[in-house]
This record gives sequence, C-alpha cells and structure tokens, in this order.
Amino acid sequence: MQLTCIFILCLIALTQGRKVPKLLQKINKGLGLPKKSEVLWDILSIADINATVEENAADIAFYHPTITPIFSSKILVTTGSGANANRSEVIDILDPSLKCQDLPTYPFNADFATGGLVKGKPIICGGGGDGSGTVNANPDCYIFDQSSWKFLVNLGTRRSEASSVVLWDELWVTGGYTNLYGDAKTTEFVSTNGIRSWGPDLPGARDDHCMVTLRNGTILLLGHDGDKQYGGQPPNNTFFYDPMTETFRTGQDMNYHRVNAGCALFESAYHGGRPIVIVVGGTSKGGMYKPLQKTEILDYTVTDEWSEFIDIPMERSSAFGGRMLPNPIGDGAYFIHRSDIWEIVCNSNACEWVEKTQKLDIEREGLVAMYIPEEMAICN
Repeated sequence: MQLTCIFILCLIALTQGRKVPKLLQKINKGLGLPKKSEVLWDILSIADINATVEENAADIAFYHPTITPIFSSKILVTTGSGANANRSEVIDILDPSLKCQDLPTYPFNADFATGGLVKGKPIICGGGGDGSGTVNANPDCYIFDQSSWKFLVNLGTRRSEASSVVLWDELWVTGGYTNLYGDAKTTEFVSTNGIRSWGPDLPGARDDHCMVTLRNGTILLLGHDGDKQYGGQPPNNTFFYDPMTETFRTGQDMNYHRVNAGCALFESAYHGGRPIVIVVGGTSKGGMYKPLQKTEILDYTVTDEWSEFIDIPMERSSAFGGRMLPNPIGDGAYFIHRSDIWEIVCNSNACEWVEKTQKLDIEREGLVAMYIPEEMAICN
C-alpha cells in the first residue's frame, strides 16, 4: 500500500509542475506541515530518482559485458604442442620464490585449444587432439571443478586453432579449423553448467586469431590464417564486435600479417594511462612462415591506426603460438611462449620488455593460459 501511494504521488508530481497536489496538501496537514510545503514532495522526487538510478545500474550490470578484475597472481598454463603438454602447470607470476603444485593433467594432449576462467572455473575447449601440432580437431570441453578436470559438453563442431573470450558469464568460442569444414566462421557459447548454444557468425572464416575485450565491452578480433579458399581475409585483418548491438565492424589492418599471435589489453603509463591493445609474435604468412619478434599497439581511445612498438628481444627463432595476459595490476602484460615469460613494463618516459625469472617446465606452443583463483593453487 505504501509503495502504491508513493507511485501515485510521483505520478501526480510529474504531471503538475511545482503546484503542490491536493493529496500532498492533505498529507502535509496530517504531518503538521504547511499545506503548500514542498519538503515531502522533494523527498519523494529524490526517492524516485534513486530508484531509477538503481534500476539503470542493474540494467547496465546485466546487459553490458565487463572486464573481470584480476585478484590473483596465480597463472595456469596447460595444453599445447609438445611432449607432456597436457601437464597443468601453475606459477605465481609475482613471486618467483614460490613453487606451485600442478593441477591434475588435462585429459588429453590438446594443442591449439582455447579457454578462459568462467565464474571462477577454468574451461578449455577444442584443440588438435594429440599434441603433435597436426590438425585433428576435437569437440570436447572440460571444466576444472572440485580438484579435477570434468567433461562439460561437446562443441557443435570440432575446433582447433579457435579463439575465445569470456562474455555474459560464458566462454564465447569463435572460428577455428575443423576436420570437415576447414576454417569456420561459426561461434558458440559454453556455460559452466554444460549448456552450449550457437552465437553470431563471424563476418568471415577465421582461425589462428586472437581476441581481446576492450574497456567498453567491445571485443576486438585480430589476425588469422587467412586461407582464401574458405573466404578468409588477409592475416593482418581486424574487426570489432559489439555485444550490446550484436554487430560487427571492420577495423584498420595491422602492420604485419599475424597467424597465431598473442594479444592483450593493458593501461600504459607511457600513453597517459590509457588502455592499449598490444599484439606480439605469431607468424607472417606470405609464401612462407617467417618468425616475428615485431610488436604493435592500438591506442584505440585516440586513434584507429596500429603503430609499430618495441621488438621483443627473445633469442628464439619463432614467436608462434604464444599467449598474452595482462599483469595483475593491469599496467603491463605478459607474453608466454615455449618456456619463456616476457613482460612489457611502462613508465611515463618509456616502455621495455623484461624477461621474467620464472620458467615453465614444459616447452609449449599453442598453449592455454589464464589466471585462476588463489584458493585453487597450492604454493610454498
């Protein structure tokens, strides 16, 4: 009854300028206030505004994808090509003196799988199937829950060399190479309760690509294998996806063709604290595969153009199949490749690549890397 009265009073207030309604005058009289007092009216107006703000905030929180804050320094690295690549290594990226126990091994040797942390639980989907680097696409998705990897659901199509981000509290898996159809432009959502559903088709077939979620919730897809027989665009092609409007738009081409590169978002002190997209490594497809230590950035809040950045001074002959993560603070990013970990570190004067002292025990390409909750790791 009280809520009904407030609703009625608000309606009256909205339809009658600042002339105090008769109903309010009667309430004023009962409260011992002057008949034409506007105090109660103002209180009701503020209550109505606050209710509207709360409703809008709830709508934004539900409908607009957000970046999940990182509250952990523990990184899980698993799968990829190479011997014993299904070993699930855990490292504390901020404390090299800590030795962390492995999580249980992944159920099979999956190379070029994709995954992410969804509602606090690691999910990994697809992959080559035998860790040999050959294409043998797999449809399986597994979730790490209650101290073990458990089968979650089969994808709608077999996928290797796909990419994914967390969207709407689900893993959005896009593109990839499939045994039957070559490069795929289909996408699908995978939830922690094992429900799978189809997502929007990509503008074109794409595999060996990278994805990163921007601060406004828009998702950037960049680079890929570019097999033209499947309708693929050039390997330096980029495009954006807006989950709110469910629309794609083409972005500016990168400076280099990039196949299976790493990418991440971080806030660069050198760029005034603005969010920057960085892409590292991959291979350049142009008749032959060429190693790439070249990096480039997109300062997307001020320009649409990609800029060449600082070469990563790694001594390896290839930077193919590495993965990137922002650092826990968000003001830098890591490039994880084979057994090496590099960090891009920026201050107001310059940026530089620093090689971390931590090393992975297993050499991997086409790996999956993600932060995991502190309580999931045992380190000492």
